[in-house]
Amino acid sequence: MNVCVRVPFCLVSLFVSAIACDLPSQNDGSSDPNVSTCSDGVLAEGEACDDGNTINGDGCNSDCHVSGSTQWCFVLPQSESTDLVNAQLAALKDGVLIGATTSGPSSGRSPTFTYLDPEGGEQWTHGIDIEQDDALHLETMVPSPSGSSVTLIGRLYVGGSQLSKVWIASIDADGVVGEPQLLTQAGEVLIAYTGAYTGANTDDGLVLGGRAADMGWIAKLGPTHELVWEQTFAYDEPTAVTDILVASDDRVVVVGTTKLPDEASNGQSIIRGFVRVHRASGDVESERLLPIEASEESLDVRAVGESGGKILIGGNRSFGPETTAQLWSLDFSLKQVEVTLITNSAFSGVSSLATTPEGTILAAGFGSESLPVAQALWAIEAIPTNVDWTFSGQQGEFSALALSTKEPAVYAGGIDPASPGTPLTVCKVSR
Repeated sequence: MNVCVRVPFCLVSLFVSAIACDLPSQNDGSSDPNVSTCSDGVLAEGEACDDGNTINGDGCNSDCHVSGSTQWCFVLPQSESTDLVNAQLAALKDGVLIGATTSGPSSGRSPTFTYLDPEGGEQWTHGIDIEQDDALHLETMVPSPSGSSVTLIGRLYVGGSQLSKVWIASIDADGVVGEPQLLTQAGEVLIAYTGAYTGANTDDGLVLGGRAADMGWIAKLGPTHELVWEQTFAYDEPTAVTDILVASDDRVVVVGTTKLPDEASNGQSIIRGFVRVHRASGDVESERLLPIEASEESLDVRAVGESGGKILIGGNRSFGPETTAQLWSLDFSLKQVEVTLITNSAFSGVSSLATTPEGTILAAGFGSESLPVAQALWAIEAIPTNVDWTFSGQQGEFSALALSTKEPAVYAGGIDPASPGTPLTVCKVSR
């Protein structure tokens, strides 16, 4: 008998690729009463729930999985001599792509990619060859609008240099990697002095951003990654872009962090979050720093999304030793701000956001070091209402989040950056 049960987390061995809930084929027209027919309102063998409809995100999804339940978890094996230093996810048409940057004593630093099918089966794993003295750090993976391939954005350190070049390539579900490019402007290679990079695909190119020297940086690239426009800006130094959203009307929303000037922070290191709205042409339509409630309060902004015609921003608010996960909801004029604190599980930060087709907000984040459970995925019906369901793991943070457009599920995964040797865990969770 195949029974799918709701569990908070699939504990798996490093040598086992996945643990999955195996459901029988559904809606096959069979009259056999022992064969499950999902969404007929009858709870049959092999179904965790059946509410008689195909609405996803209402507690019982169209595949008869309970919202927030784990379908399977996959642990990416690694050798004892290497550490995972970054993890990224991208959902494609028929599975999920995992990108992980590894660091080792002989290999330097280079990304490895693993592709899983919807049942958690490993289809292939391979890395990207780089020169022996170089190091490549994968920053983000951006699915194409069609879901057939993924754009890879990273930093390439050549010959042990402390300055990195902006590196970009593509990979598809078969593992075919396109010819890498180093982004150029007026014949010069764009240099990433420090900081991470993020991006978002559009129908006619790619928008990406990050930090160049001590300034925030955003650029629009064309179909062949030629530079269309770019901007650098700073509220104070350093300023960095942490996430980018291409909205439904093609406006570009940029969020990030900047350091509050010393004279305004009594010499303390205070971080402020900012948001900028650009027209498709690159012109700035509106911008503002996020409001604070106290002069010594820090706002660390990590993620941006769109929900209900509004901008949704995720991060954390800290005052002294206390840190709380927080969401900001703004209209595109950036004048009206609503704030929601995610406090039901005492988790302290939001690192990734996604909005389902049904309008549910998914927020992945992390918790305080004192908590025995330090990673979570929240489902939020609307701002500023409470959390609908929570999926929690064992350690580390779910810094990566990929929404499946083909199935009523979300892929969440990550590592604990403070614990060397922590494996990468990716879970498929019913939304």
